[in-house]
Amino acid sequence: MTVAFFRDATQTLGVRSAALLLLALTSCAKPVLTKDGSWVLQEKGARGATVVTANGVEFHDSEDVPSPVIQKDPMDPWRAPIGFILPKSGVFTKTSTPLTLATQGAVVVVRSSDTRVPSWGGEILVRVDVHALGTGAAPLRDPERVCVVIDGNDDATLALVQTTLGQLGEKDVVSVIDARGAKLLVPQVPATHRALALAATATRLAKDRPRALAASLTRGRKLLGKGGRLVVLSKEAKTSPDAATLAAFDAAMTDGVSVGAFDPAAADAEARVRKFVPPSGPTTFAGATLRFSGVPAPTHVLEATSGDTVWTLDGGDLSLGALHAGETRTEVLRITVPPWVPGTKFVLRIEAELEDFATGKSRNVSGQLGSTYDDDIERIAESRHGDVIAYASALATMHRLTAAFAGDAVDAQGGLLALAKLHSGSLTRLAKDFPDRGFAEDAAVLSALLSSAE
Repeated sequence: MTVAFFRDATQTLGVRSAALLLLALTSCAKPVLTKDGSWVLQEKGARGATVVTANGVEFHDSEDVPSPVIQKDPMDPWRAPIGFILPKSGVFTKTSTPLTLATQGAVVVVRSSDTRVPSWGGEILVRVDVHALGTGAAPLRDPERVCVVIDGNDDATLALVQTTLGQLGEKDVVSVIDARGAKLLVPQVPATHRALALAATATRLAKDRPRALAASLTRGRKLLGKGGRLVVLSKEAKTSPDAATLAAFDAAMTDGVSVGAFDPAAADAEARVRKFVPPSGPTTFAGATLRFSGVPAPTHVLEATSGDTVWTLDGGDLSLGALHAGETRTEVLRITVPPWVPGTKFVLRIEAELEDFATGKSRNVSGQLGSTYDDDIERIAESRHGDVIAYASALATMHRLTAAFAGDAVDAQGGLLALAKLHSGSLTRLAKDFPDRGFAEDAAVLSALLSSAE
């Protein structure tokens, strides 16, 4: 039996109220929705999990095993048997164990959201951290603080934002400001999280606030402090700056900030941005491709936060393009899991192919992540990994990986911000229990980005 226990976490409940309601349900049996819309919470004892659907969050009983979705035509769109599975409390207590793939000049770290997968089929989330390492022959430049001021929201402008972020390395820090309203889109975050920064920028650019370029430049200068690079993507700032804009430029340069203004429509804009913001190091790999396959098959990459995805006969590839020394990228993927027999193993195999820029030869490293098929939705929910899901949940609020959380229709229910903040809080608590796992930085970044979204 499946019963909805709140229809719209973001419209009818604040984050704290949603959390309290979810926690209250753990001490009760499955709630019953009466015809007049009120709730009856029965005595404790119900077994199951919460499921995010297009209608909100529902309780799903363990005795109600979903039926697999049988696709008769390989061209049919993917459809999961049920929504996104979460613990009854909404709070995660488990964390992932990373798989590390290493070769000369690169390390790829892979984390899965699950060690138990549904026997009726579904999908998992996979976080991938790609590190391109510097060598003695390829020294890294000094770390940079970069602030991007965006005066426009057309495709050419967004492409230059991506170009700028693509030049940054693991030790660099980046922020993004919208000149319309001097709105801080991305607070200062490590450039490692560029997928999050790009997603936040693309979805939060204002369209109806008054233009405030000079105030945006001033805000960027204050963020950078003494030094750093201010990247201004604006036709007016480049070709016909007004007195206030010129004064803001002068103040930034007086503080030791390097200022570059670029007209996104100019033919040489990309090349000039690359020259103004040098890469963290020389190109070490001409191309990087991650290949995923599963046993049983097929296993497909449904969606990725960036890069190009391609379905193969029984798996999927993700192409990340060239990598330069010092670059670190964090990406999240949605990967399908076919239905199979409870108690048997599901193995996800990952192969990284890296083309050496100097020699043209490929370096291949591979490994695998194992999980167990299960038909008990409560066991599945309670074993899910909070570190991977919290990161993906933040991306979903910015229309990256939204389909993982009940599809695009979830927007009709007010979006996922309240749920993402709840998951971010879980990650903050996990960071206290696992201080050596890097969760504290992730939790701080997610909290800052979600706060700026409100």
